[in-house]
Amino acid sequence: MGKTITVLNHFHGPPVSGNGGYSCGLIDVQTDYVREVTLRKPIPLDRELDLREEDGTHKMWDGEHLIATAKPGDCSELDVPSSVSFDQALEASKGYLGFTQGTAFPTCFVCGEDRAIGEGLHVFTGRVADSHLYASPWVPTADLADDLGMVQTQIVWAALDCPGAYAALGNTPRQKNKGHLV
Repeated sequence: MGKTITVLNHFHGPPVSGNGGYSCGLIDVQTDYVREVTLRKPIPLDRELDLREEDGTHKMWDGEHLIATAKPGDCSELDVPSSVSFDQALEASKGYLGFTQGTAFPTCFVCGEDRAIGEGLHVFTGRVADSHLYASPWVPTADLADDLGMVQTQIVWAALDCPGAYAALGNTPRQKNKGHLV
């Protein structure tokens, strides 16, 4: 028998779908060890989704619809750049596209500029001056911690989701088209 996962509306990315990072983190929490999650469809909100293991791969289902697959991945080939200082990240965040051009998802749990303080993570990513890197400062609040005082796994996945998207998009603005990224 499998497990169930429910992504609450509070944790949406697009208005009618779970934030991808947060949703992947919820899968990670329910499995032994996950490094790679592939989202195949938008994540339904506020209803139980089935998580089943099949041949070493975890699959999240909404009825007969496959929503995501998760498996151990190989991180040995990653080329990790040098880190930037908190002050550099703070300065970079001033260039966040949501501040200058708006975004397709202004109420996203992670990067939504329309989220009230305490209602979202407020991770605003911008380009680091004289660099190809993108960064954002983030100081987790105490309410995001687990019983051991550590930031909850699904919150860490969420905090990494939107910055990764902005790094991939570069200075290309997000445009609204029926709620989808174009």
